[in-house]
Amino acid sequence: GELELPVGAWIHPNAMATGFYRFALDAPLRERLLANLRALDATERLLVVDNEWALLRAGVVRVADHIALLRALEGEDDRVVLGVIAEQLRWLAVHVVTALEEQAFRALVGQVFEPHLARLGWDPRPDEREDDRQLRPIAVRALGTLAAWPEVRREAAHRVAAHLGGDPQAPDLIGACIAVAAEAGDAELHARYLARYRDVAGREPQEERRFLSALPLFEDPVATEATLGALFGGAIRDQDLPAVFFDGFRNAPARAAYWRAFRERYRERVAPLEALVRHGAVSSLAQLTPPALAAEADAFLAALDEPESQEIVARTRESLRLGADAAGRMRGELAVALTPRG
Repeated sequence: GELELPVGAWIHPNAMATGFYRFALDAPLRERLLANLRALDATERLLVVDNEWALLRAGVVRVADHIALLRALEGEDDRVVLGVIAEQLRWLAVHVVTALEEQAFRALVGQVFEPHLARLGWDPRPDEREDDRQLRPIAVRALGTLAAWPEVRREAAHRVAAHLGGDPQAPDLIGACIAVAAEAGDAELHARYLARYRDVAGREPQEERRFLSALPLFEDPVATEATLGALFGGAIRDQDLPAVFFDGFRNAPARAAYWRAFRERYRERVAPLEALVRHGAVSSLAQLTPPALAAEADAFLAALDEPESQEIVARTRESLRLGADAAGRMRGELAVALTPRG
């Protein structure tokens, strides 16, 4: 069908976000929608962000278009919308950003999340909204890892030291602090994390998950080898192997070490695992999007001769191809996208 719009009108093609479809707008309509985003409710803004991300991954729009959307959302205060934006920025950081764009990318992350940490502060208030309580760790983790703000990293490390020293920190925030401190942490801190994980394993599920999830985030090479040693030495349970590899493959400085270990120990350590765990580990290979690693991972998957794994192998190869293609396309566009338009 066709709809005639008045000159200069703007539209949001999925009112109340109830339709199960994607939409693409031409440049003038898109610009007018971005100028009127605050007229939409939070659910509709969330749909716009998700819709644009799908178009970007498919190559329908460019990185510059998505960055323009993020800048148009300045002042966004909905926790769910901001959480999705943080995950999209994390994907770009993992798969697209190179050293050439790092500073500009960090500045963009800061523009999005610094106002929220400034407003909320580090400590919860008795009367604050639940959404604010959940937004604080999103802002802290974005600023501490994606933007690498030194002051956020210092404060996170301080709070983790207090937590490990017997002064329990706010449960809503400490997970983000543990992750931030891990990324910049050394082998000594990693040893304390691993000891804490072992100490609470099976007794305190939330605390166990916080420290287990942080182990593959360390960029320090000695810490990386210690995580792999714990993984293959039995300190980390088999059921957690896929999650550790997933995050290890997303750790840019350490991903080659995780990939080497996975490839070399697959027959001995991964292949004998029950199908659900083994398939989870195999599917994590889709995170290896840098061209050389993607080619190696695809060749490895193509050579797997496990009949019961054929479907998961095919899906992982497709996900790897699509992710690598999208990341490669976006790398060529990112520098221009991060340059503010005059």
